Amino acid sequence: MPIADDYREFLNRNLSALPEGCQKVIFDHLRYEQHYRDGFFELIVGRTLQELGADIECEPNNTETNSRPDFVARFPDGMVIVEAVSPV
Repeated sequence: MPIADDYREFLNRNLSALPEGCQKVIFDHLRYEQHYRDGFFELIVGRTLQELGADIECEPNNTETNSRPDFVARFPDGMVIVEAVSPV
């Protein structure tokens, strides 16, 4: 179906624009139905951060808080830690 081709092209284009480590994390979420929605939202958030000018890192270990935020976004003027949460 043409719409399926367009959708796949959208996913491939945007996944390939992410840093290599992020590609695998988000791809793994997209592969499983129970995690698909979260993975799609994380893809949109990650790409939006990049389009806003950030260098991103996905799910880094934070030893101080013992957590793994979805993204660390480094902008020229500062850093933002992002936990992407999509409302149901």
